[in-house]
Amino acid sequence: MSKHHTSPEIQSSSIKLLTNWHDFGQPLPARHFSTAIAPAFLEQQEIGVYNFLLGRVSSQLTQLQDSYLMGVDTKQNCFVLRS
Repeated sequence: MSKHHTSPEIQSSSIKLLTNWHDFGQPLPARHFSTAIAPAFLEQQEIGVYNFLLGRVSSQLTQLQDSYLMGVDTKQNCFVLRS
């Protein structure tokens, strides 16, 4: 059985975001993300990286993950809980 979790592109961009936040404490410019996901990560940076760690994920990032999971034909929900 195969498992699908977070989109590989979201994974690598999240690592960039967290590493930069840890090392420099500053947001990453849009050029560090692919054009497809840059708006979602810029929105996340507006919400805050610390909030990202607390599970407060931007709606655009949530939509990207939902689209990824739909594309891999899985019944898993997105990585955030919805109320």
